[in-house]
Amino acid sequence: MRTGELESELSERSDADPALRRYKISDDGTDAILMFGRHKGLRVSDVDKKDPAYLNWILTDNFKSDLKEVVRYVQAQRLRRRDVAEMGKATRDLERSAKRAEREARKR
Repeated sequence: MRTGELESELSERSDADPALRRYKISDDGTDAILMFGRHKGLRVSDVDKKDPAYLNWILTDNFKSDLKEVVRYVQAQRLRRRDVAEMGKATRDLERSAKRAEREARKR
């Protein structure tokens, strides 16, 4: 059996038998538990916090599209949280500047 045929057969088996999968996706599809590598047993969302480069490797390597979709979702959630936090900080900075300008205007 040639390598490509073996990989194809193993892929078909892993689709049919959940025990052979290298990850388990949550019922809602928003996270997965990795069952391979140095982050074995961790959720994708936890790996994103500890080692985001590992998830980039998953995206660029030969993993199934369903796992890649979960990785993209988790990364997008992180970016959204970061953006919201940055917007909140920018809003607070603007409010402080406006109050400062108001105080300065009263002094004149």
